[in-house]
Amino acid sequence: MSDHRPTHNLLGTDVELTGSITLKTDCTIDCTLKGSITSEAAVIIGENGEIQADIKARSVVIMGRVTGNVQVLDKCELKPRGVLVGDLRAPRMVIEEGATFVGRSEVRPEVESELKTEIGGSGFNLFRRSAS
Repeated sequence: MSDHRPTHNLLGTDVELTGSITLKTDCTIDCTLKGSITSEAAVIIGENGEIQADIKARSVVIMGRVTGNVQVLDKCELKPRGVLVGDLRAPRMVIEEGATFVGRSEVRPEVESELKTEIGGSGFNLFRRSAS
């Protein structure tokens, strides 16, 4: 039996989800989703993504629309035509020309260690670094 695991997941435009999803590998979400997203890896909101959810992830790239609060350990990127309506906590953020951000931001290097401390006692080590 093979231990083959996908390195990237895709939730396409024909998918509608309600609820919480937990991811261990990178995922492109190009669908309609209401609930919450938790990921140990990158979350990419595709151009067709309509997300009403709080997101906690290693990194987030937004090309579609997100309504909800976003917390990332690495970097949040808002691409042209990407929309974020909600608060953001991240060590780094990139807003490209044409993107929209409506909310409060807390962008500073210390956020990474603060987020690790906040979730450290929860039993789910969401933001652990993989061995290099």
